[in-house]
Amino acid sequence: MIPEPVVPTKSELPGRLLHEGQSGDAAILVALVDGDHRFSDTEGPFLIVSPRTPYNRVMLPRMTLSATLNRGGDTVAQGPLQASLDPDLGSFYGMSLDELNSGDTVRIAVETPPQLARHDGYETAVRQRVRREDAGESEPERGKVDERADQHRARGEGNQRLRAGTDRGDARVLDGAERAASNKTIVIDQNHNNSVTPEAISPLVTRLLEAGHDVEFYTDEIAEHQSFNEMLASADAFVVIGPGEQYNASEQTRIARFSDNGGRILLVNEPTQRGANGPARSTPMTNIASEFGLGYDAGCLYNLAWYNTNYRAVYAKPANDSSITKGVDRVTMYTARPVVGGSATLVTNETAALSTTRRQAQYTVVAREGNVIALGDRSLLGSDYIYTNDNEVLVSNIVKFLVSGSR
Repeated sequence: MIPEPVVPTKSELPGRLLHEGQSGDAAILVALVDGDHRFSDTEGPFLIVSPRTPYNRVMLPRMTLSATLNRGGDTVAQGPLQASLDPDLGSFYGMSLDELNSGDTVRIAVETPPQLARHDGYETAVRQRVRREDAGESEPERGKVDERADQHRARGEGNQRLRAGTDRGDARVLDGAERAASNKTIVIDQNHNNSVTPEAISPLVTRLLEAGHDVEFYTDEIAEHQSFNEMLASADAFVVIGPGEQYNASEQTRIARFSDNGGRILLVNEPTQRGANGPARSTPMTNIASEFGLGYDAGCLYNLAWYNTNYRAVYAKPANDSSITKGVDRVTMYTARPVVGGSATLVTNETAALSTTRRQAQYTVVAREGNVIALGDRSLLGSDYIYTNDNEVLVSNIVKFLVSGSR
């Protein structure tokens, strides 16, 4: 099972919470597990460090952390924290200790900042040392953080991608040339009443993060200080899933220009309620899709002859050989919505039918038009179907598509 891209609340962490503090804009929780545990083959306490975004607990992988244990002014243990992935904890960092006494001080150093940016209100954490006080039984003091994060925020640099410099404790903003050769930034819209959460599309988010790319959720909170144009200007790919509010004319034009300039776009629509036959009326998604000659039929697909466990879980097959269908023989899509226009990429067989018309035909469920992919089913990106047939291969191909644009 793929761990969700969110980490547990502090009350759900195993063991005893030692400290809850900040490093830049990242929240960092430190816990200690005593006695028998699954985290180490050796006996003795185990230190767990769980970084996350401060608002929605999105995990922060690909950091480098170290810990120093001081006792009575002397260093008794020091070393790097091991990055691990756990079904319950998600991404975390840990270290085995021989013992931890009341009055001991554990100091956590952030050697390399997290390799993602602005997930659900998160702004990239600047590398700095954070002191975790009082590993004993009394209430821990708040960690001491240097002032570099405040300086970056004052200059507006917290909204830009950062990477570690050569000197320990330093960070710098990528310039344009460096950014062109760096990993990609994929922005997922949550600012138009979109029916999407990190959990709902965890396979997509996890694969992007594991490949070293940045995934940013454009939330209402971020939109208060970053305009739609500014958001797209910093993106390499843009993902729109089930919007419930209209994109205004300026935003639609900006999305079209983004594609023209080499940006990759993924449009994922949801089935509508039963209604009139034929194409759906104008909706937030169809308005965007129409910018690229794409659209969606009303209703959802079912198949009484060729399906996976449930007649609504229809099979789809490649319409042709392409980078999107490479390695794909068959996928399962649940309550998929037909895509119209563009070049058909995945299609049903001829026994599929549309709920609004009952007409049997071969329907397109994934289509491509230049730098845009239109997908008729969000469940394909979720955990329930990721290991069904070749769904995982298709999602991996979509990830490659998103990060291979020319911006």
